[in-house]
Amino acid sequence: MLSGPDVDLRREADEEARRLLYVGCTRARDLLVQAVPEKAQEGGLLKCPGSDACTLLKPAMPGTTSLSLSSDVSIPSTCQILKPEAQAAPLNQNEPESSWFRPGDPRPGALPAVVTPSEAPTVAAAGGAGAVSWKAEDYCSSLILVSGGDPKDLGSIYHAAVAWACSNPDVLKNERAVADLLSRPATPLAFDAEALRVSLKARFAWIASTWPCSEVCAEYPVFATLDNGQRVVGKIDLLIRTTDGLVVMDHKLAGTSDGKVEEIVATWAPQLALYATAITRVSGMPPVGMWLNLLPEGSAARVTGAV
Repeated sequence: MLSGPDVDLRREADEEARRLLYVGCTRARDLLVQAVPEKAQEGGLLKCPGSDACTLLKPAMPGTTSLSLSSDVSIPSTCQILKPEAQAAPLNQNEPESSWFRPGDPRPGALPAVVTPSEAPTVAAAGGAGAVSWKAEDYCSSLILVSGGDPKDLGSIYHAAVAWACSNPDVLKNERAVADLLSRPATPLAFDAEALRVSLKARFAWIASTWPCSEVCAEYPVFATLDNGQRVVGKIDLLIRTTDGLVVMDHKLAGTSDGKVEEIVATWAPQLALYATAITRVSGMPPVGMWLNLLPEGSAARVTGAV
């Protein structure tokens, strides 16, 4: 016999099961499949919605083709009793894969419902070719990479270091702290700890000099709906609140030669444009500047004409 906390846990488990049963039965739009043990077709959670619902949910006799509702509406219904085979039939590799529903044919040119700016770069920037321009400023000459690595992993490490420095600026005064941070990932030797510390320190000093009395926020989440119904979901690498307005900055670990910068700007300007649109929708304030932080050398490129 249950008592005390066990009773409460049992009650919570039953309530959660009822909620799942309700959701499962009410969310179906075309087909509802209900599986119950052959020896326990009544009682249990099936009785919790009430006697009428219990009658409807109770499996019908095999061969049934319809189910009459209390509203005098009849819907197609069937019941099957599944029995284990005495010996499993060998799988026919030539048979087509079974599916409950016929896969729909994608509409040509259909746009995705959700857009993640950092995962969907495109060279076709708004405004057409030649509409986007840029101007770079160097803030540090330290090369923070000493070896190659997976760009995604390297980017994650750099993002973590920036976010840490934003929340605790004093870590950039501690050489050992940055080295300890880099010792945790699987590829710690990809970064030069001291060069990374110097680069981050120079970068925040450049931000403070360029936008006095500004506030910085790393990994700022944005959610907004575009005019065409698409949903923009992403995180701005660095959002800077200045006395003149908001500045959007994105990190790119891809080199800073002139030809390379032009390629990076052409590829990622649409990402900045999406972020700018999302920020404007949410805050009502269009960004006053959009920048790309170019690494491994320390350089920042202001991008104009992307929106």
